[in-house]
Amino acid sequence: YDIIPSLRNYSSLLTVSNGIVLFMIFNRMVFKSGIVNFLSISVFAVYCLHTSSFVINIWKGIISSEKFSAGLVSMLLHTFSIVFLTFVLCLAADIIIRSIFAPLKKYVLKNLPLLIEIAE
Repeated sequence: YDIIPSLRNYSSLLTVSNGIVLFMIFNRMVFKSGIVNFLSISVFAVYCLHTSSFVINIWKGIISSEKFSAGLVSMLLHTFSIVFLTFVLCLAADIIIRSIFAPLKKYVLKNLPLLIEIAE
């Protein structure tokens, strides 16, 4: 039984249980930081975007084995830059998407009772 592939899988029991425990820990915390609150709105979107096949295929073309064979420092810098760049790009995409759909959300929330009444 090879444990490493099961640790890399997002649906493995260990990964899901770690996610639940971390959620329960952070769910009880109250943050009064504007930066933390701003970033926390987009974290789920960043997760969804970075696990999409579109983004994964982009990174497969960028990541090369030469970067990892050049030494530990090079590998760590390359890995950190990929993680950071992925987060920043997905965060920017989420902010753009939210700003595009903000007028629609405002309209729907304002007219929700009317829309429900029409649907009935």
